[in-house]
Amino acid sequence: MGMIGISNGLINGTHQQPVLAVGADTTLYKRSPSVYLKGVVDKTLGEIRVRGAASLYYNNSSGRSTLYAGDRTGSNYFFVMEGVSATSKDNATSGRFSPNFTNQIMAIQLNGFVKAKGLELFGTFENAKGRTINEKVANSPKRNVNQIAVDALYRLGAKEKVYIGGRYNTVRGELLAGNADKQSINRIAVGGGWFLTSNILLKGEYVDQKYKDFPAANILANGAFKGVVMQAVVGF
Repeated sequence: MGMIGISNGLINGTHQQPVLAVGADTTLYKRSPSVYLKGVVDKTLGEIRVRGAASLYYNNSSGRSTLYAGDRTGSNYFFVMEGVSATSKDNATSGRFSPNFTNQIMAIQLNGFVKAKGLELFGTFENAKGRTINEKVANSPKRNVNQIAVDALYRLGAKEKVYIGGRYNTVRGELLAGNADKQSINRIAVGGGWFLTSNILLKGEYVDQKYKDFPAANILANGAFKGVVMQAVVGF
């Protein structure tokens, strides 16, 4: 499978006009389209299914790129690692982390998947480079961030309605706008789930997440949390 796409890069589907400061260089605020490329190879070798995929997203000058900020699904860890004055309105993306590549961004992702009977292995490597409009105006170099994720899942039963699994996820790079230092976030999660019907899932997990090398003034400095999360999910 292959895909080539183009859009305005905004989640609300409208053209976002630039907000210009007095005397600003209008060429810096030019809006560019987002370009998408994807290629996938999916094969069945005997009883083993193998899939490899590569994706690219590029925008040279967005009004406000929503690639890492346009999620409407919420978070498993809402209001974890927030200040005492946090509100759901002002901290709508609570529990997630964005590198804040809102103006310029190029993201490349590689995915691998193997399924052998009830065992599934899934891996991700992602590299993203970008910056905010303020970093662009200041002529700051683009920041660089890498993500690695590995999932192992085993489905039980003839209809595979029950599963157990584990996940390791790490993000490392220049995560903070205007900061050339590198930070990292590391997560380990183990859990399981039960499909009550084909589109209703009951699942739970134990998660352990740590934040490293964030500035002392940042609320995430030396931060960590761990605990149990239970959820019911309805999908269509």
